[in-house]
Amino acid sequence: MSGGDDEREPGAAWSRRLSRAETAFWYGLAGVGYVGLATFHKFLLNWVLGPVWLVAVVWCGPALVDRVTQRRPPREASAP
Repeated sequence: MSGGDDEREPGAAWSRRLSRAETAFWYGLAGVGYVGLATFHKFLLNWVLGPVWLVAVVWCGPALVDRVTQRRPPREASAP
């Protein structure tokens, strides 16, 4: 592929880059959600479920929100 860094292959809906504010929001949401759930369910406090929860929220959360809000990656301008 030629061009800039933001080019995506067709169908790469899960690969949108997040801004710093979005990244901070998703990591904060994952942390607060994990601590909130683990407060009531102590079995969640372990070294496996914590990182899995973090990755699931930070990786899947933005893609699911984009899908629900019908946000599409920017398309290249086509020649008339």
